[in-house]
Amino acid sequence: MRDHRSIEELLPAYVLDALTGEDLECVRAHLSACGDCREEVDRLRAATDALLADVPRHDPPPDLRDRVIDSLDAIPRTDADDTTYFATAIAAVRSGWRALPAFVAY
Repeated sequence: MRDHRSIEELLPAYVLDALTGEDLECVRAHLSACGDCREEVDRLRAATDALLADVPRHDPPPDLRDRVIDSLDAIPRTDADDTTYFATAIAAVRSGWRALPAFVAY
């Protein structure tokens, strides 16, 4: 089981539906017992919904998704916080363009 801080770092990706596997299982288990993190998820979801409501829908160029992922993958990651940030960025893009404004706010 992971510690509270490591779960908190995963909450933005959780709200964007960008977690899978062990990360997703750990966050779900933690949320069942932690009211503070459930409240944070509620705040993040409200912020995400508000951001998405204010963004006009436009279809990106077909190759933009791959270019963004390639660019993010090419950035060296040395710090744990950077790893979480970039993993969240990549997950946001992979989960669909609807999540990108919420990631940018993160």
